[in-house]
Amino acid sequence: MSSADAHFDQIYSARAHDYHELVSREDMQGNLPRALQETADFSGKTVIELGAGTGRVTRILAPLAGRVLAFDRSPHMLQQARAYLSEEIRRNVQLAEADNLAVPLPDSSAEILVEGWSFGHSVSRESGNWKRAAAEVLVEGLRLVKPGGALILIETLGTGHRTPHPPGPSLPHFFSWLQNERGFALKWIRTDFLFESLEKARELVEFFFGQMVEHEVLASGKVVVPECTGIWWKQK
Repeated sequence: MSSADAHFDQIYSARAHDYHELVSREDMQGNLPRALQETADFSGKTVIELGAGTGRVTRILAPLAGRVLAFDRSPHMLQQARAYLSEEIRRNVQLAEADNLAVPLPDSSAEILVEGWSFGHSVSRESGNWKRAAAEVLVEGLRLVKPGGALILIETLGTGHRTPHPPGPSLPHFFSWLQNERGFALKWIRTDFLFESLEKARELVEFFFGQMVEHEVLASGKVVVPECTGIWWKQK
């Protein structure tokens, strides 16, 4: 395991509140909900969500879908998700612990599968054999989706960048593989962070990314950190 992997594991296992403080300031434009609805019709559908984390995407999906079966490998993150999601939203959501490679559901359990910033971690961990790791998570995802259903993958295209700039040695290869070998279409959007002050921006950005990235201080004193996010999708 690399030092970066260990860093993120420590956050996901023990610092879910701080992580949620960061991501709650993400996507100041509201682009992600719009992009997801342009990608698939969620109405009345059963949706499986992998890498649910603290419930950021779960909160978007729940009002759109018939029901959401949301999984994360970290019980600590799921505890924060239960605290974050309102009682009304939780009526439509089932939260459970599971690894991306072993989801405790039968084949063809849902019409749509959504993963958020999770497959990329699996691929990055296996930088020496990224294609095997990518194939494994994709096989499990495909298993869970009904014929004719949709897979939607949400992954980073770079924080602190105004145009796509996928980080690390493995992710550019993974993303190219999705499009060129596995037939996924790509849409990229801006999901910029908005912080109430430079002090808060530094606190939360450095906690997660290790250093302050490119940013802009507005006249109001608020701080914008640019970010690009990719959405890959295909029908089974």
